[in-house]
Amino acid sequence: MRTPVSDTSNDLYAQAVAPPGYSDGNLAYQEGLVALGNPSPQLPASCLIRLMTLQSFTPSTNFGNPKLLVTLNATAVCGLAPFSVTWVFGDGNRTSQSQANASWSGPSGSWYESFIYSHTYGYVGSFIAKCWITDSAGTNVSGSASVFVSFSPSLFYSFYNESGLLQKGDNGSGHTIGLVEECNSAIPNENAVYQSDLNTFDSEFSIPATTLSFFISGGTTCSSPGIGWSTQETSLDIEWAHVAAPGAKIQVCLDTLGDVAGWEGCDSYFEANGVSIVSNSWGFCGASDPQYLVRPTCTNATDPYGKTWQQAEQGGSNFFASSGDHVQSICDTANYPASNPYAVAVGATTVESVGRTGGYGSERIWSSSTSTEQCSYKRGNNWIGVSSDLGETFGTNPYYSAPSWQSAVLENTYRYFPDVSMVGDPATGVPIVSQGVWYIVGGTSVGSPIWSGILAVLLQSHAPGLSGFSAPFLYSNPGCFHMVTNSAGGQDGMGTPNIGCLAAA
Repeated sequence: MRTPVSDTSNDLYAQAVAPPGYSDGNLAYQEGLVALGNPSPQLPASCLIRLMTLQSFTPSTNFGNPKLLVTLNATAVCGLAPFSVTWVFGDGNRTSQSQANASWSGPSGSWYESFIYSHTYGYVGSFIAKCWITDSAGTNVSGSASVFVSFSPSLFYSFYNESGLLQKGDNGSGHTIGLVEECNSAIPNENAVYQSDLNTFDSEFSIPATTLSFFISGGTTCSSPGIGWSTQETSLDIEWAHVAAPGAKIQVCLDTLGDVAGWEGCDSYFEANGVSIVSNSWGFCGASDPQYLVRPTCTNATDPYGKTWQQAEQGGSNFFASSGDHVQSICDTANYPASNPYAVAVGATTVESVGRTGGYGSERIWSSSTSTEQCSYKRGNNWIGVSSDLGETFGTNPYYSAPSWQSAVLENTYRYFPDVSMVGDPATGVPIVSQGVWYIVGGTSVGSPIWSGILAVLLQSHAPGLSGFSAPFLYSNPGCFHMVTNSAGGQDGMGTPNIGCLAAA
C-alpha cells in the first residue's frame, strides 16, 4: 500500500513564556499593617539577637486565565523600619517602594512585617514572582513563587468536576495508559529526561509521583531527530495524562520511524499487550497521490489505521486521537486517525469564563484567525509547510458512515469528528515542563492524553454502563457534557465533560 501524504506535525501548538509587554502593571499598593496597640513600635527582646528573616512569600492564587489579579504577600520577622521593597513579577514588570512602617506584634510577642502588593498578569505564561526586602539595618531577605497564568491542574480538577472522585480515591489506579510518541535522537538519555520533567511537574502541582515505562517501536534504538514540537508533545502527553489519572500507570511508546508505520507499530504493540487506553495525539492526512497537495487527494485513500484500530475497538480497547489544529487545511475532511469510527476523536475549546471557586464557566470551540505554517506534508524526502488558520479541525469523513452510537445523537449520515473536546486554545493553555523549561501549550493534543486519563478514572469508579469501547457510553449520556457549538452552528460532538456526572451515569 502506498504511504499516504503524512501530516506529522503533531496536534500541539506551543509557546514559551511571552516577552515583556501587555499587563495592567502595578494595580494597587497597600500599606502593611501598622503596630497594633503600639503607636511607637519597639522591637521585642527576642529580636535583639537575630536579624530580619523572611517567614513566607505567597500569592493569593497561583493559577488562572488572563487577566489574572494576584496579590503577593511577603511576611518577614524582626526587621527594622523603614523598609525598601522591590517586587518583580516575571512578566517584564517590576516596582520599588519605600515603606516607613509595616510592623505589628503577634500574640506570642514575635515581631512581623507584612508587605502586600497586587499585580495583574495580562497574558498567558508561567512566571516567577519575586520580592526583595531591605530594612534600615541593611539586612536583605527575598522570596519567590510560581504563578501560572494558564489552565493549571487544580483548575482542571474543579472546572471539569473531577475533584470529588480524586478525594475518594478514584484516580485511575489499576489501569494503564499507553502514549504514542516520537523519539528524538537529539536528546541523550531521553527516557530519563521525560521522567525528570514529570518529577518537576508533579512537585510543582503536588501530584503523586509515578515511574514511567518505555517501549521503542520500529527499531532497537532511536535514530529519528524528531519533528517540530515532538519533545514538548511527549512531555505534554505524559504530564497531562498523569494529571487526569494520577494513580494510573503510564507506558510510553517511542516511534523511531517518524511516520505512519511507526505510529501504527505503537498502536499494535499496545493492542497486543492488553493496554486498552491509548492516546494518539498525532494526526496525518491520508492521500492517494503524494504529488498533489490539494483537498480532493485527502479524502480518497484507504485509511491505513482501519484494520489495527478496528481490531482494537472490537476487542474493547479505546484509542483516543486528537482531531487536528487547522481550521482550514487540506486535511479538514479526513484527518486520520481521528476521523475513523474506531477512534474517540478529541477536539479543543477556548475557556471563556471560570466560576468563582474554579467551577465550570463557559467554553466555545477553539477557532482563531492566526495563520501559521504548522500543517506540514511530506513529499518524497521533503517537508512542505502549508499556511492555515489555527483552531480545532472538525468535519465529516464521507468515506465512513456514521456509527449508530453517533448518528442517534447528531443525526448525521457520515462519521463526524470530534466526539468529545477539552481545553486547548493556547490563550487558555496548559503548563508543561520540557527539558527542564516551563512552557504554556495548547492544541487538540491537550485533550487526547487527558481523555485517556479520564477514562481510566471512570473505569476505576465503575461508572454504570461503561465497558469496552467507550464511545457508545459517552454518547448515551448527553446530560454529562457541556455542549460546544462548532463554527458551522451545529453541535460539535458531545462537548466537554462533567467527569463526576459521568462516573455516576
